[in-house]
Amino acid sequence: MPDFFTLYLVVLLLGLSHAVLWAAIVYRYPDLKGARFWLCGAITPIFGGAVLATQGNDGLLVQTVVGNAFTIGGFYLCLMGVRRFHGDPTRWRSCCALLAVSIVAMVATFRAWYGFNPLYTFLQALPLLLTAGYLLNHRHRDLGAVIASIGLILAALMHLAMAGLFTVRLAGGEIEIPVARLAAADLLVLMFSATIWNFGFIVLGVDRLRSELVRLAAEDDLTGLPNRRSFLQRLDAALAGGEAPLSLLLFDLDRFKAINDGYGHAAGDAALSHVARTFHGYAASGGATTFARLGGDEFVILLPGAAADEATRTAEHIGALLRANPLAWKGDALPLSLSIGIACKAPGHALEAGGLIELADKALYHSKRKGKDTYTLLSSLPSRGPSPRDDRERPMLVPRLGEIRPRGA
Repeated sequence: MPDFFTLYLVVLLLGLSHAVLWAAIVYRYPDLKGARFWLCGAITPIFGGAVLATQGNDGLLVQTVVGNAFTIGGFYLCLMGVRRFHGDPTRWRSCCALLAVSIVAMVATFRAWYGFNPLYTFLQALPLLLTAGYLLNHRHRDLGAVIASIGLILAALMHLAMAGLFTVRLAGGEIEIPVARLAAADLLVLMFSATIWNFGFIVLGVDRLRSELVRLAAEDDLTGLPNRRSFLQRLDAALAGGEAPLSLLLFDLDRFKAINDGYGHAAGDAALSHVARTFHGYAASGGATTFARLGGDEFVILLPGAAADEATRTAEHIGALLRANPLAWKGDALPLSLSIGIACKAPGHALEAGGLIELADKALYHSKRKGKDTYTLLSSLPSRGPSPRDDRERPMLVPRLGEIRPRGA
């Protein structure tokens, strides 16, 4: 069995390798929450190992307490890191208070229980168990959390086993404890476990970065709404549903260029964000309804299962809602209005996504041409014969509704 100087040196080098790894991650991904805490949590045991290595195999009060304090502090930094990673308060005051209590307890019991002090291993196990408990109880428990928890619990159990044996020994139990061998085994388990939980933290970070990439690929940066790519995927899924009716509201802001030219592009961006906030209910309604930004000042609302009447009611509602909520911009109230094109797929009519969008775009063009602040309804009709040509020529007018339906009509 190697002596303690060698083991502490190995602890130091292992901590250094973890620190280099986390330093690279922090440098490359500075916005990854929790990574800086995990970097500090890898660095502080390096100092702890260095201090403990200076005492050799002789237990010295200052080196023992300071070295263990650095190690315990590193474990609490890991706890703060996982809390920060999940967006919860780090509770650094509580962690600092627990560290201070640990230092006082180690100093107070150093001479009395020298050689068989259960507090040292128990105080190291406490932050490990707190971190594992937080990870396993968190609502977003995933693979990285499970991996990290395995390492944390393994190290904590080894520490607690040693604390239990030392407690029995101090209570007068007749147990021959090979302290040096147990302490060496405890250090080896700790090194192995630290590698596991740091790997778990890395998996957490990788999963978070991957989720962020998926979100960015499907979300509009300015408004937070689904983007064109995400909308098209949902539209294809809705059209694959078969016979049910489906409506699409394509709309843009009237006089948007005038806002950009007169007030600046920041005002234009604010207007687009204002539209997203005003119609937030459609973005958060869940189910199959989709509110998305296609690009520029063009938005769309997908209403699966909605026929023409429901689609026109929705158009009237969103038009009135935006008129009632002008954009507040640097002391001015900028009135906003919409031109809306409605495309409806009738039950039994096969229509692809491109055809439905084209129909809505034609309806929007008519609304713009008729004076804006209005909506136009165009609908596909179910095929009444085998001729594909008839099916292509038919989906432009709605019987008895007409082509144009201005606001208030």
